[in-house]
Amino acid sequence: MSMKCLAHDAVRTVVKLFFYLFAV
Repeated sequence: MSMKCLAHDAVRTVVKLFFYLFAV
């Protein structure tokens, strides 16, 4: 797995977490 892919996955996870926080 490349570092770029890992970083992209991490960003997506953080964005999803923020989305959930704002949704609740």
